[in-house]
Amino acid sequence: MKKNNHLILFDTGTGDINGKGRKLFDVLFRVSIKPEPITDIVITHGHLDYIRGLVRGNKPTFSNAVVYLKKRS
Repeated sequence: MKKNNHLILFDTGTGDINGKGRKLFDVLFRVSIKPEPITDIVITHGHLDYIRGLVRGNKPTFSNAVVYLKKRS
């Protein structure tokens, strides 16, 4: 989603629970979005299948993004 000067991604699931899926990265590639321009990531909840794509090879995948996760109430 684009809003003002922000490119916002909701969740970073890779398509599976064990981290071998590439669904997120395949979709981003198909729509010509590289990880670097993404400015904000909103995590709807902290299950592994929603956050697995935040890190690849022990490095942040979206190095320029601020990650938002609701504080537990």
